[in-house]
Amino acid sequence: MLNWVGISGLFFLSLQALGQDIDLARAYASQQEFEKAENEYQKIVRDKNQAAVVYVEYTQLLNRLKKKKELERFIKEQIRHFPGRVAYQADLEQCLLDQGKVEEANAVQKAYFEIAYLKDHLVYELQNKFYSQGRFDVMIKLLKEAEIAQKIPNKFSIQLARAYLFAGDKSAMLHTLLDWGIANGQVD
Repeated sequence: MLNWVGISGLFFLSLQALGQDIDLARAYASQQEFEKAENEYQKIVRDKNQAAVVYVEYTQLLNRLKKKKELERFIKEQIRHFPGRVAYQADLEQCLLDQGKVEEANAVQKAYFEIAYLKDHLVYELQNKFYSQGRFDVMIKLLKEAEIAQKIPNKFSIQLARAYLFAGDKSAMLHTLLDWGIANGQVD
């Protein structure tokens, strides 16, 4: 029977081995040995908790290798394990769009938007994701629909104005800020 020292020692060794696996996968990727990197990442992602640690790196690698089917399968698996991570669902939507599966992508977007509308932190999480991906049109749609769903006009006006600016629509940005100012007594 193992004592506490033995158990903690095994735990430490397994963490150390995982760190080495991740380091090796990253090293292969940085050396542009993508197939070798993929093999190492595949070993890591067998454990759902470790998959979350390398999720971004692994999805980027699969994208780079243009392995859309594997990417779709991996993201769906992660969504099953972590259904509350709406950013994963946004990734699935983009993956489906990249494969020309527009109707399926639209259904995925509708579903995760409805989840996000209920919690502001999810709206902000998605807003940041869309910003990093340059998907300003989707960011605008999310913010507008979140205000409607929450029945709080101008709630996301500042974020919406910023999204319009990033999208290059200065007129909409100014109108949004003006509406926000009027609603909040900031304009005389």
